[in-house]
Amino acid sequence: MKCIAHRGYSIDRIDNSIDAIQEAVHRSYDGVEIDVQLCASGEIVLFHDVYVGEQFVSDLCLNELKQLGICSLEDVYDQIPNISKTLLLLDIKGSDFKIASALVNFYKTRPTRNVIFCSFNRKLIHNLPMEFQKGSTFETTFINDEYDMLTRGLTAVVLHWTCLDHHFISYCKMKDIKVYTYTHKEDKELEYMYRFNVDAIITNGF
Repeated sequence: MKCIAHRGYSIDRIDNSIDAIQEAVHRSYDGVEIDVQLCASGEIVLFHDVYVGEQFVSDLCLNELKQLGICSLEDVYDQIPNISKTLLLLDIKGSDFKIASALVNFYKTRPTRNVIFCSFNRKLIHNLPMEFQKGSTFETTFINDEYDMLTRGLTAVVLHWTCLDHHFISYCKMKDIKVYTYTHKEDKELEYMYRFNVDAIITNGF
């Protein structure tokens, strides 16, 4: 079972920061999960919430966001040379569908072999190119009749730990779809996660 660092090594680093990602890589985590969204000037930035302070991230340009300590995806690749060798889960936030074309342009010159593009927003994931590895994030359970439709075209599913289901996990395994679960913060959550045959646990850190 693999361990993926949630927003980088966020247990004692700032979420979605270069420092947190570098620390996760340094500690040899199997992968890193980061939150990405589009800012007003068109760059892809790392931030979980759709607003910061009293303003939406989508209304602020990159220079303004950098003054608040928010970095861009380009910063990650520029400052962490071996990031391309690390499993990277991009959790796409917001509802701006222009991020799909921004991601396509960004990865024209960068490998996507180790990148899985994930989101709660299934419409957004649908807009990404076929060649991208895609994941859907869920915080609910499903009936059997929904399995095929929900997993079509996916490389991975990302399930909240309270929604882990043996039958759905078995179905995903049969279809060669990776199953990741989030987010380990407390010991009891980890104990529960270990009851299931998941491929990776997304954790704030050990």
